[in-house]
Amino acid sequence: MKQNGIFPSSRALRPPLSFLAMLVLLFAVSCARTREMRSPLELGLSLNQEVYRPGEMVRCTVELVNVSDRDQAVFVPFLAAPSAVSNLRFQFGEKNGGAVVKRDPVFPKRGIKAEKTVLGPGEKVSRRFGFVHLTQRPGDFLLQAYFSPLLLEPTTVPGPVISPVAIFRVEGETLWERDRDGVLVEEEAVRLAREAFRHPASSGQATLVENELGLLEWWVTLQPESEDSAGTVSPVKFRVDPYGAFVR
Repeated sequence: MKQNGIFPSSRALRPPLSFLAMLVLLFAVSCARTREMRSPLELGLSLNQEVYRPGEMVRCTVELVNVSDRDQAVFVPFLAAPSAVSNLRFQFGEKNGGAVVKRDPVFPKRGIKAEKTVLGPGEKVSRRFGFVHLTQRPGDFLLQAYFSPLLLEPTTVPGPVISPVAIFRVEGETLWERDRDGVLVEEEAVRLAREAFRHPASSGQATLVENELGLLEWWVTLQPESEDSAGTVSPVKFRVDPYGAFVR
């Protein structure tokens, strides 16, 4: 190759060292920015079943994991009272399309307490929730969780952390009759109390009350048909959970 002709020398073809250094620096900055944009947190969502009957409660577990190599200060996923700010929300819809709407699990009117914690690398924290509005009709549905970090210290979390979609089916005969608010109707509460009593009862009455946690309860009173060991016929009382349909 000619040195003085129209062909440049091999030395001329080599980029200057300063240019190479700049490329390396730009690549390093790009990688650093990519790491910063990736959330140090991951959100998992799992259901207790894949198939539910109409009226059955859907129970789920939300798990927050620190996938970074440094500590992350966060508030544990919680749901606040309507007038306050929650860092967790759920979206519900049909599997094959249609509107996706916000759905709240069962929680006290005053909300679930916001707890501060620090997750080390690889550490996780989880919470369980129950829904009474997801099995109102048969079909295939999906549920997804969104977590807003609300971190206690400056961090690089870019907005909400979104869980994978959990898919489930609703089919079969109705398990529990509920009202429009997802609360077990009175007849179901009395039936559950009778099953728990396991003795003949001539009558049953139920009153819906709000307990000290701000959650509803059915207070059921049964009138036994036969005398007890003391020779008397005394009313028997039960507390029935109107969400999970179990007797306390």
